[in-house]
Amino acid sequence: MKKTLSIFVAILSLSLVLSSSIFASPSPRAQINEEEIRILHEQTYDLVMQGKEDLVDSQPLVKKYKEIFEQNPELYVEYLSTLDIYNSIELNKQVTDESSFTYTAKGNRVIKMPDGSFIVEHQSLKNNEGIEIKPETNTGGGVSLFAVLQDTGWQSYSASTGHNFTNDARHDFWGVWKTQELHLVTKGKVQNTYIEITSTSTVGTSAWFPGKVASQSSSIVTNNARNVESTGDYNITGVIQEITYSKQIKITTKIRLDSASGGNVSYSIRSIVEGP
Repeated sequence: MKKTLSIFVAILSLSLVLSSSIFASPSPRAQINEEEIRILHEQTYDLVMQGKEDLVDSQPLVKKYKEIFEQNPELYVEYLSTLDIYNSIELNKQVTDESSFTYTAKGNRVIKMPDGSFIVEHQSLKNNEGIEIKPETNTGGGVSLFAVLQDTGWQSYSASTGHNFTNDARHDFWGVWKTQELHLVTKGKVQNTYIEITSTSTVGTSAWFPGKVASQSSSIVTNNARNVESTGDYNITGVIQEITYSKQIKITTKIRLDSASGGNVSYSIRSIVEGP
């Protein structure tokens, strides 16, 4: 009888231990707090707007959710799939409304989505000495195509005939942290009657956990004309615990010769990002 009672007590104790362990360890999904995600989006947005991008990873909530998502990558894939920056319908509403654009302290245009995720454009033009040239005017996007994720609009520049340039069309995608950074680098020369693109590349392109840049390529579409064009194609993928996601993104840089007179030229550059 005593032996039977001892066995019963042992089983009951083990059951209580197991039960307490189960209740002490909430499911991974239960660790995701929608209000915290919203707050984190706002905190990340504020830091980027202030030009303090390097401080994003030090935020307590970023550290918390990086740990959660690294331990449960399927939840991160699910989180990415819900972001408005990857929703073409939501993006189309934003890119057609100039009043929805904001600008960082460094002058980069930002599209902020209703859920707090956002895209930052960096259109950087440099001469052959590597000195950055600021645009004289920016006409804005004015695009209403369904697949357009971002449009810098036409940015105008002036230089002397034979001017060499390097244009870096960079576009950053942000959620709780930066998910990807895409570059289309176009080098060329502006002459009196035409523009020559000498080379293109995607140098600087990166993606962060759990995504990767599966492929990237750039090419010259139109050259040695008053209107020239380059393009970059990017395939962002991720395969985690049998969960697969893939996003095809394209950047097009258009350059046009506006006028030439007295040894000087005026030209404009526009960068358009298209996605799923």
